[in-house]
Amino acid sequence: MADKKGNVSSSRKHTLKSCMLAVAKDLLEAEALEKVKERERYMDENCPLLEIPHSKDDLVDLCTKIYDKINVIDEERYNLEYKAVMVCNEI
Repeated sequence: MADKKGNVSSSRKHTLKSCMLAVAKDLLEAEALEKVKERERYMDENCPLLEIPHSKDDLVDLCTKIYDKINVIDEERYNLEYKAVMVCNEI
């Protein structure tokens, strides 16, 4: 008896390929949905809703706080960029 390895009919190949594509499509859709949920979760945790004050003094305080946060974030970004450049230069 001769072994018939690798002899798969074209209809069977097509069916398997269709099943693999369907599974891959489902996985990609689930991954995209998870990314959206993760983004929403991050925004809820790190970006509270902005309440605009009605008085000028409160508005100035809010602007000062936002400005301070921007400065901290810019400093962190600068440090990360500097470290990335240093690592690239070492390589």
